[in-house]
Amino acid sequence: MNKTIALLLLLVPVLACAEEMYRWRDANGVWHFSDKPHPGAEKIEVRPAPAVPMAPAPSRSAAPRRAENARAAEEAPRLTILAPAQEATIRDAEGQVDVAVEVSPGLRAGYQVRILLDGNVVAGPGALTQVQLTGLDRGAHTVAAELVGANGEVLARAEPHTFYIHKPSLLSPANRPQPPPKPAPKPKPGS
Repeated sequence: MNKTIALLLLLVPVLACAEEMYRWRDANGVWHFSDKPHPGAEKIEVRPAPAVPMAPAPSRSAAPRRAENARAAEEAPRLTILAPAQEATIRDAEGQVDVAVEVSPGLRAGYQVRILLDGNVVAGPGALTQVQLTGLDRGAHTVAAELVGANGEVLARAEPHTFYIHKPSLLSPANRPQPPPKPAPKPKPGS
C-alpha cells in the first residue's frame, strides 16, 4: 500500500506533463502507469493543473518609494507618557503628580510639548517634557500630551493615561484637627 502511494507521488509530475496516460494491473496486482499504451491498459483522463494568478512583480521604482515611506514613518514623531503610569494610584495629601513625556526620535527645533489634564491645557506649549502638577483633587484624572509644530498644528498625540489621586480621609482620627494644648496654669502670686 505504501509503495503504491509512493509510486503515485513520484508519478504526479509525469502525470502533469503528459497529455495521455495509461494504467494497468499486472498478474501480481501491482498498478503500472505509463504515457505509452499497453495491452489491457485503460486510458486515464488527465486534466491540466489549474492556473494560479500571480501578482505582478514590483517595478524598480516601487522599492525606493517603499524605503522612503518607511524612512518617513520612522522619522515621524511619537509621543509617550512615561509618568504617571496608566491606572496608577497616587497617594499624596497635597495632590501632587509628576508628569513625564518622551518625544521620539527627539524634540526637534520648532516642536513644543503641551500637557493636558482632564482636557485642559496645564503646561506648555514649551520645550519641557517633565512638569509637576499640584493641588489636584482626589479622584480620577486623565493626563494627555500633544506635540505641536511651529505653526500650531498637532503633530503627534500620546495615548492618554488615567490615574487616581488618593488623599488621606479627613474623617480619619489621625487627620482630625487636634484641640490646642491647654495653657499651663499660671503661678499664684505669693507662692
